[in-house]
Amino acid sequence: LTNGFHTYLELESLAASAMEAKSTINSTQQSSYEDALMRFYETNITPNGGQNGAKYSLAVLWHSAFISLYADINRIELAVGKEGLTESQLHRGYIRDWASSPTGQRCALHAALILRELEKIPIGAEPPIHVPRIIFRAALVWFCYTEFGADTTTNRHQSVEYPELQKIGINCQRLNFEANGFKVLRPTISESSTFCGLVDILPRVGHWGISRLFASILNLLVPDVKDDERYPRL
Repeated sequence: LTNGFHTYLELESLAASAMEAKSTINSTQQSSYEDALMRFYETNITPNGGQNGAKYSLAVLWHSAFISLYADINRIELAVGKEGLTESQLHRGYIRDWASSPTGQRCALHAALILRELEKIPIGAEPPIHVPRIIFRAALVWFCYTEFGADTTTNRHQSVEYPELQKIGINCQRLNFEANGFKVLRPTISESSTFCGLVDILPRVGHWGISRLFASILNLLVPDVKDDERYPRL
């Protein structure tokens, strides 16, 4: 268990460093973070993640680390209204460009894989405390991807293969199609099964109040959609 916790701290440190260096990072540093994350995956998550991988949700944290590399989480939060409408307008141009770019799509795919990993957690199991924060950020990525991103003729037909996802056996084109709700074009917020899935799973990943708080914030982003329409129940 001690070794597992140390492994978790190693990955958490990598993710935190990537986020802190976001404003000053250059392509060389970014490549070094990518290489370090890939080595971590090969050593600690492949082939099955093992007991420690499941206990500490290492795959979820690993995908979140890539989001930290390719998205400015602070600007995303500001763009969706963290500091009010006036401040949000200052960041909308950046968010539109980011959400429409291959980088924005890359983050959206990692966020979709976070949801896929979370859906594997058995009912009754309680994931670690860092998971609600990761879900919240992944949902914000999907909100911006759908709300502010645009599909153009160029990005609609360009390759969406990303090296770190290819290396772990993900067909990016297929994942993108599935995450978009089996559509070529990105869905609207109310149509997005990925966004709604992330919002829906938040209150169920633990008893912490932070989960419910994050879920209530995300629910404000889609006020026109009723709960029974947003979350299909089996």
